[in-house]
Amino acid sequence: MSTFIAALIIIGLAMLAMSVGMILSNKCIQGSCGNKNLLAKIQGTSACDFCDKKQDCSESAS
Repeated sequence: MSTFIAALIIIGLAMLAMSVGMILSNKCIQGSCGNKNLLAKIQGTSACDFCDKKQDCSESAS
């Protein structure tokens, strides 16, 4: 039982550290356009059409 409580505390501290890091970095959480390929396949278009990072987008990466 003490192992479970120790693991729970460690996981909780890790989550707390990540949340404090996000708050202190003062950045918005953004997606990476990584799942746009599915939408592109359904609509029959290019995945790069949906991504805000068109300069970084390449069709060979899909």
